[in-house]
Amino acid sequence: MPREYTETDERARVRERFTLDDEGRLEGVATTYDEAGRRIQESTWHAGTLHGPTIHYGPDGQVVQRVTFVSGQLKGPAELQGEEGRLRLQLGFHEGRLHGELHAWQDGQPLMKHTLAEGTPEGPLELYEAGRLTRRVLFQQGHPLEENTGPHEQQAPGATPEEKAAPDRAPLSSWLQGWLQGSHGT
Repeated sequence: MPREYTETDERARVRERFTLDDEGRLEGVATTYDEAGRRIQESTWHAGTLHGPTIHYGPDGQVVQRVTFVSGQLKGPAELQGEEGRLRLQLGFHEGRLHGELHAWQDGQPLMKHTLAEGTPEGPLELYEAGRLTRRVLFQQGHPLEENTGPHEQQAPGATPEEKAAPDRAPLSSWLQGWLQGSHGT
C-alpha cells in the first residue's frame, strides 16, 4: 500500500512531501518547499518515473515553469518565465525533443518565433526587437535555405527603404549569438 512521507530539515520545517508505492518508487504528486515553507516545486510521478505536470514556483508563488512528462519524457506544451515575469517562453515537446512552435516574449513584446520538428529547426525563424520583426530566416531540415552562400537573411515584410538599402549584416550564427547575449543583433 502506498505510504506518504514528509521530510523536514534540522529546524523541523517541512522540505518535501511525497508518496512511495509498495516498491519504494515515487507515486503521485511530490512537493518541495523552501526554508520559508513556500512551495517551490510540484512534480507528478508514476512508478518512480515522471508522468504528468511538473511545476516550479518563484518566491512570490508565481509559476515560473510548467512542463509535462509522459513516461519520463517531455511531451506537449511547456511554459517558462523569468522570476520577474519579464521573459516568457512557450514551446512544445514530443518524445523528449523540442517539437512545434517556440515563442519568446520580453515585457509582453515578442522576441522570437521558431518552428522545430523533432528538435530540428524547420520553417521560419523570426526575431523581433521592440515588438517589431527585424530578421527572418527560413530553415529546412535544420539548415537555413540557400546554405551554399552561408546563412541567408530574408527581408522582413514591410521593411523600410533604409533597411532594404542597409549593408549585409553579420552571418546569422554570430548575429544570433550576440542577440541571445543581449545586444539584440547590434
